[in-house]
Amino acid sequence: MLNGRGPHEFVLDTGLTGLVLSPRIAGNRYTGRWAAFDDSMGRVQRCPIVKVHSLTIANAEFVDLEAIVLPLDGLVGRKHGVEVLGVIGIRTFAQCRLGLDLAEGQILLEEPAGRYRLEQTLPLEVHKTGLPSVLLEIGGTRQSFTIDTGSDAAVCIPGSVAAKLGLGPPTATVTRRYFHGVAKTQRRVLRGSLWVGRHEVPHPPISVGTRSSLIGMPILKQFRVVIDQPAGTVEFAATRPSENPRLPPPDEGTDVATMPSEVPGAILKE
Repeated sequence: MLNGRGPHEFVLDTGLTGLVLSPRIAGNRYTGRWAAFDDSMGRVQRCPIVKVHSLTIANAEFVDLEAIVLPLDGLVGRKHGVEVLGVIGIRTFAQCRLGLDLAEGQILLEEPAGRYRLEQTLPLEVHKTGLPSVLLEIGGTRQSFTIDTGSDAAVCIPGSVAAKLGLGPPTATVTRRYFHGVAKTQRRVLRGSLWVGRHEVPHPPISVGTRSSLIGMPILKQFRVVIDQPAGTVEFAATRPSENPRLPPPDEGTDVATMPSEVPGAILKE
């Protein structure tokens, strides 16, 4: 629910900091401030910023937010018949633990002192942009990666990072469109492995040519991930039942939102 109205379909994008709303639901509580935003075609747009009284996901309510108003047609649009009217960035969850079980289509929101813990905790880094990142080993080197549920690429890296790795030859050139512009990338395969904590992901596909390094949905769906911004940690658990149980059933203080499992990407009804 947005300002007591809804439900609406939103995308959860941890590769975006704030809240983005379609003009259809943004309302008219303008702050008088504007944001410069590169659209998916690389054009700079001047977008108004509005106040949001409340955003409700399951039983969790987030109040006194601000959002950028941006037409989402062609940027996010419809996925499998689902009309997306907003994008929820990571800063929305700054005061709670965000659990992602993307393979099962669950998002769990919990107070910082929540009881469930997964098998390994890694330090959570926060870029100056506010995006969550984690230091991982790739091809024998250590590299910081943004955790990006809004990306359909497994691993994206700049050319400067690719030069340090053992990559196979280019197999395709792909133009990737992001909220902050366009990147023309080469699709390649890592000859070595990506290590997510103590979990090995051998020979992941790599997109070379982005401005920063990130891990996207094909990697994240292999794990149950908990991003704990108050504690400054991120936790990964393998999804195979023989290795890890599912996230425990939510108890008091935990709210659950579900995502349609047939829809790629973290799309939820708020």
